[in-house]
Amino acid sequence: MTIKVYAISQYLYCPYKLCLSQRYDGAKEGIYEVKKVSSAYRLMKYLHQDFEDMLRSNMWRVEVNMDVDKIKNMLFKGVYSLIENALAIIDLDHYIPSPLRLKEEWIKALQLEIEILSLRIFKIMNNTNKSGREIMEMILPPALYSYLIYDKCLDLSGIVDKIEIIDGKYFPVKIKYGSPPLRGVWESDALEMVAYSLLTEKEFEIDVNVSFVEYVQLGDKRPVIIDSEIRAIFFKLMDQVRKIIYDHEYPEIVQNLNKCKVCEYRTLCEHRGY
Repeated sequence: MTIKVYAISQYLYCPYKLCLSQRYDGAKEGIYEVKKVSSAYRLMKYLHQDFEDMLRSNMWRVEVNMDVDKIKNMLFKGVYSLIENALAIIDLDHYIPSPLRLKEEWIKALQLEIEILSLRIFKIMNNTNKSGREIMEMILPPALYSYLIYDKCLDLSGIVDKIEIIDGKYFPVKIKYGSPPLRGVWESDALEMVAYSLLTEKEFEIDVNVSFVEYVQLGDKRPVIIDSEIRAIFFKLMDQVRKIIYDHEYPEIVQNLNKCKVCEYRTLCEHRGY
């Protein structure tokens, strides 16, 4: 048995949620509520790697004299086929959006992402006088996607959304389609990135001092500095997580009406606050 990185987010959402997930995970529908995914953005990770591969291919055709609209049209080539292929492999029975609605929302989301990227490419080309293929690694550095890492010493495992490799350095990245806080990143995301950074250090035997949370709908990649202070917070948190998972301790209940109302374990929680 190993602790999954997502247990950190469960604990920070509600320690008792982590406790219930350990007790009831794997149960059949009817024992607890199975929460269906209602947002197309939550499904976007099915597309992300193929989308970035498509963008790299399209950037080879982007020339210095192109305006923003031409760049946008060039980058958009292949999007419809990409979406059709993704829809063909997703079990839509577990998701609320209809295939048509999902397709429309994906197109809208990718159009926005391409618009932001096109403006960035246009500005860089104007400043450097280089073509798309010459600035490609600046925009889309080489990366490992959905990379599974397990480390026995850390007693931790998880799938890193993306690990960017720049000048021989490795940068774990969490991909998000939701809204960020006004500054920085959410606490749960920051501590997840500590976990992924530690796993990346062990896997590749390198130091990781910075990781990122990428808010793709805003074209915003926010850093998480992996310093001694946040590492200490992480290990203290892991001690609490281990007590729940291994020692079966019951944590104190912290009721939050907004969280309780949308928790998939709310019908089982004797301390529900709604």
